[in-house]
Amino acid sequence: AFGDRARLIKELDDLKALGVTNLRVLGSSELSPLINSLDPAFSNKPGDYNADLLTGLDFLLAEMSKRDMKAVLYLTNFWEWSGGMVTYQYWTNGGHYINMNDPAHPWPEFADFSAQFYASGAAKRAYWDYVGMLTNRVNALTGKAYKDDPAIMAWQLANEPRPGGSDAAVLANAEAYYGWIADTAALIRRNAPNHLVSLGH
Repeated sequence: AFGDRARLIKELDDLKALGVTNLRVLGSSELSPLINSLDPAFSNKPGDYNADLLTGLDFLLAEMSKRDMKAVLYLTNFWEWSGGMVTYQYWTNGGHYINMNDPAHPWPEFADFSAQFYASGAAKRAYWDYVGMLTNRVNALTGKAYKDDPAIMAWQLANEPRPGGSDAAVLANAEAYYGWIADTAALIRRNAPNHLVSLGH
């Protein structure tokens, strides 16, 4: 199996011994050309998901359940290190992206670019496809559907989403941003009605 499961078990035991019972867990990542992004990732491209990493997430949830621990799973990232919203745009806009901390694109250009995600129908559809897949996934180790798994306390729409970095972008993107929040929260509530939903910001 991919990864170091013995280390994971030890770290879960250590956390439990310290009284930590709630973990915020990366529930998605997107394979990306961005310099600082993770490889491998949960999504290689829209609709092409990494079975090894998803089984690893199954394993984590099964082990957390044994320890009466709860997970908060977040479902994409405003920032670059897990691919995130910029990668969803890269996949759907013809290959355009900006690297974080690129001197040719100083702050807040990256944040403003990332926030264009909320108005991109194609990027959002690819994200919603992933959210739908994960919330409906059946754990390969326990046979339990994620939407029914009490080891999952909550879903977060993203890691630190925001409508932009500049004041102009925040104003321009606000309506699309709030629409994305409402639409995604409604999707998760339909699929996993017994779990909490939060923004992740």
